[in-house]
Amino acid sequence: MKKHHDEYAKSRTSHLDPAIFCDHGPRGLILSETGTLVGKRLAVKDVFQLKGEKNTAGSPEWFRTHDGAKETAFSLFQLLKAGAEFIGFTHLDELAYSMQGSNMHYGAADNPKLPGYFCGGSSMGSAAAVASGAADIALGTDTGGSVRVPASYCGLFGIRTSHSLVPRQGVIGLAPCFDTVGWFAQTASLLGDVGKVLLPPSCLPIKRSMRLVICDEINQLADVNIQQAMAEYLPKLQGHFDSVERVSLSDSLILSQLADVFRILQGRGIAKEHGNWLKRHRPILSDDVAARVAMALSITDEEVAWARRKQQDWSQQMAAWLPSNDTVLLLPTSATTALKKDARLSKEALIGLRQRLLGLTAIAGLWGAPQCHVPAFSIRGSSGEKNIKVNKPSGFSLLMAPNNDAALLALVEDIMA
Repeated sequence: MKKHHDEYAKSRTSHLDPAIFCDHGPRGLILSETGTLVGKRLAVKDVFQLKGEKNTAGSPEWFRTHDGAKETAFSLFQLLKAGAEFIGFTHLDELAYSMQGSNMHYGAADNPKLPGYFCGGSSMGSAAAVASGAADIALGTDTGGSVRVPASYCGLFGIRTSHSLVPRQGVIGLAPCFDTVGWFAQTASLLGDVGKVLLPPSCLPIKRSMRLVICDEINQLADVNIQQAMAEYLPKLQGHFDSVERVSLSDSLILSQLADVFRILQGRGIAKEHGNWLKRHRPILSDDVAARVAMALSITDEEVAWARRKQQDWSQQMAAWLPSNDTVLLLPTSATTALKKDARLSKEALIGLRQRLLGLTAIAGLWGAPQCHVPAFSIRGSSGEKNIKVNKPSGFSLLMAPNNDAALLALVEDIMA
């Protein structure tokens, strides 16, 4: 393994927001000088293990109570083997249990595309590294939206892969029932190049007629300006599909229940994964993360049974809409554009926003499906007391049935070509 001089490697990122890259871990690490990713700088969310190195998982207490990794994470090793250069671990929200993009211990990375705004989380540092130009590609994890939301806020391409399609070996989990490996890039072609390295050979693009599905009830979870921008972009999309179909929910209540269904099942997964460690070490957590941890540890078996029934109902609904590998769902990635760091929202407003956001991100998560954010447009809006107009990154997502990740990436490349 080749390693650049650490001081030189660190100098390439020393001018950046300190909330992007971690202080620990190597810089300028190269495993191979041949492969499809030679010359590509790789930033890595600090939950992917690198042999001999420690991780924080967003918590100083995690770093203190765990030893260095015995092996390198499968996905990280594959990218290094393809020639990518490891340029550093990146910060995340505490235990990856947030979609805001803030950590009370390590800071809140400033949005490189929209200064003064959050990057979104939990893969905030990875998104910021690519959005700032410090990295070409970055690894993240997505449990409840942790790649998709930062991709939307920072104007990047980002994919959440099908559940279990990319092995999670060597990745510190949050809730294994939903955890997936994902990644960011500035271009659709580079996002696809990473997919060619990480996706199994059996996961192949499919060239055939395509059908686009739109559900207005889902779109209404997003702010009106995002809905309008998607409607204006639709004519550009239609040429890539043989047909466009509007669909409706068979159960009018289920969409409003998705956030709670996901919250319960994710919470039970977190309790199983980290409950003993949390009770033993009692790490210092921010108020919002601490509240979610307390909720996760108090979930009842009755709640889980209800949520599992609803998950099955939702999976049946998705399978009815997307019955084959030639059908694609168009949907908003996030309920809003990036949030301003100094915005003062009431507790009720924050809860409502998180419900809408989790309702959108749970759509893929509960079905185990791949979803890709496409940063196709920005939203013109006001910023600050002087009402200055700024372009806020946004876009939309495309979603396909589980294990159609390669076809999804190829479609996004084709659309953006």
